Amino acid sequence: TKFYANKTGFNYCVYSGEDLLKAKGHTHQNINHSEKASNEGYIRAHNYEVNFVGGNLNKVIKKAEQSDYYNYFLGNDKSKWAGKVKAYADLMFKDVYEGVDLNLYSEGKNLKYDLIIQPQADAGKIKLNYKYVNKIELLNGEIIIKTSVGDIIEKSPVAFQNINGFKVNVRCSYKLINETTIGFVFPDGY
Repeated sequence: TKFYANKTGFNYCVYSGEDLLKAKGHTHQNINHSEKASNEGYIRAHNYEVNFVGGNLNKVIKKAEQSDYYNYFLGNDKSKWAGKVKAYADLMFKDVYEGVDLNLYSEGKNLKYDLIIQPQADAGKIKLNYKYVNKIELLNGEIIIKTSVGDIIEKSPVAFQNINGFKVNVRCSYKLINETTIGFVFPDGY
């Protein structure tokens, strides 16, 4: 999986696990030769976006700069090319919504994000829209994202408050707003 942040949210590029295994030489015995020949050397991928509806990701604090960089020379319009784009292991977006910050970071090989909600902020404003997916579903408290290369599962959200120096768990779950948009609910308040 590759991940990119932008001014409205973030993009995921997920790869076909089956194709990655084939590329590493772990092919199944029962694949017919014409299918193997037509797909040889190709790894299918699916790119989708998660946008914060009505949110603003312009105020960013970049942390843990990586030594690697990336070059994007796509298309014929040189004004849209970018070179030596740095990668960061931690990004903090301030005031995505009023009183709501977003922290994106990597934990091992996994991407994590925290929504930090200040006292009195309206958590009901937080809406994540999934664009360029086949479908999203809410199943057993988890979000199932249907893509052309398989399902992606986002585990149930975990929420807590710091009260007098103690970490206190808060019940939180996803809420399906429409076919492509989710929000969060706090059944016991917070």
